[in-house]
Amino acid sequence: MCLTIDWSTRPGAQMGTNMTNILEKPLIRTYQYNAFLESILGIHKDYEEWLSCNYVQIMASKDFNYNTCVIKYLAASIFGCCPLLDSQGDEKKHIMPSLSTYVEYLDGIFRQGYYLYTFVDEYYIPNRVSYQKNHFEHDILLCGREQDNYAYLGYDILGNYTKGTLPAQQLYQAMRIDNPCLLRLSLSNNSYSFNIQKFIFMLKQYVYAEDSTKNLEVYLDMNKYSPIFYDNELNMPLVFGIDVYARLCSLIDFYNETDVPYDWRVLHLLYEHKQSIYQKLEYLMRKGYLERNEALLLQYDAIVAKAKLIENLGLKYQITRAKRVGQEIQKNISEMQKEADILGGVLDLLIQRHGFDKTQQGGSLCAEKW
Repeated sequence: MCLTIDWSTRPGAQMGTNMTNILEKPLIRTYQYNAFLESILGIHKDYEEWLSCNYVQIMASKDFNYNTCVIKYLAASIFGCCPLLDSQGDEKKHIMPSLSTYVEYLDGIFRQGYYLYTFVDEYYIPNRVSYQKNHFEHDILLCGREQDNYAYLGYDILGNYTKGTLPAQQLYQAMRIDNPCLLRLSLSNNSYSFNIQKFIFMLKQYVYAEDSTKNLEVYLDMNKYSPIFYDNELNMPLVFGIDVYARLCSLIDFYNETDVPYDWRVLHLLYEHKQSIYQKLEYLMRKGYLERNEALLLQYDAIVAKAKLIENLGLKYQITRAKRVGQEIQKNISEMQKEADILGGVLDLLIQRHGFDKTQQGGSLCAEKW
């Protein structure tokens, strides 16, 4: 049920900077602002350490009228807060005067190992809902050239995160919109090490549903903070960690009482998060932070399977909007809360082995240790 990642054969592990220097199917890919970041970081020599020490905490909006994309990670994104990513805004107006200027710019940055985050009109992008039907702006990540075409990552008509290619003329036409966003991205020269004390703190906040906005420096590189993105994400009523489950049950009630369209990404991220936690448990055991415990992995694998069942029920609910299906979703979500006991046990084992003062609230601890 759980995803196993072969780190020795990930794209770019033994290659220089070229089109293969991208992770096409990262584990974290429900939302594009995380997925684009992970695709770039996936070729970094320290990516396993990064993935294992991030995406622990999740948060949910209390106000469904404001935002039904309920669950999100408290983590870095393509917009900032990642120590392994460098970002520079370019002037779109300088590259769009002609096709030749545009091609010269793209070829130049790709030769230098950059990626490009921008927006396109999906009327011109094949395998999109809006293709040849209506004009709709959406963001993509341009990641290199493949012979006569340019490669990009984004979400197809089925919502799958996948790679596509377009000839220069078609891509140029798709980018001829007023949206000025143009971010040139590259891996930084920084290294990244897994920090067991940091991980214990994040796991504690998840298990005990603590308000992590008081400890943003644990989750985000505040030297690369982007207020345009993160202020919007964090300046709203939120719940964290295990408390997210109750909000999901309330969300189903909200759907039953309104005609708001069901957003499949919510329950997909729940499943994705459980896969991510399983990966972290396996990492802790493989690296010696925890003793190998197959029974524990089997216990958590059952949590992953339950999350997958909930996602599948959600897709059924999307089609039928039947209250009985919604009730089945709620029943299974309530059963997911046994995860707190499993991860609480993991937390105790880690503290016994590595030490940690559970009474500290994180501020002074973070300043001292990371």
